[in-house]
Amino acid sequence: MNEINPSNISKIDVKKLYESKKNEILKNQSASGSPGFKNMLDGYMKDVNDLQVKADEKIEKLATGEIKDIHEVMVAATEADTSFKIMMEMRNKLMSAYKEISKMGQ
Repeated sequence: MNEINPSNISKIDVKKLYESKKNEILKNQSASGSPGFKNMLDGYMKDVNDLQVKADEKIEKLATGEIKDIHEVMVAATEADTSFKIMMEMRNKLMSAYKEISKMGQ
């Protein structure tokens, strides 16, 4: 039986992800020259959703026997889970900032 070695799990290339998002944001800049905050958030949510869908598809294929490599499935599921957690933390920080700004007017 094959054992899964944690050191073999692929790492997310953060710099590559940052550069791709940076380029996408620059493309979506409005005429005023500033990136659309809504567009940026929509893009992140779409990316997280895509990762969730891909992970679900791989899990389904593993269950039906189309995929034999559990490592590939676990990496996809972990990447989707981590992305979701990061998105939720961003939401929490945004809500906290909004509440703090709301208190300033009182």
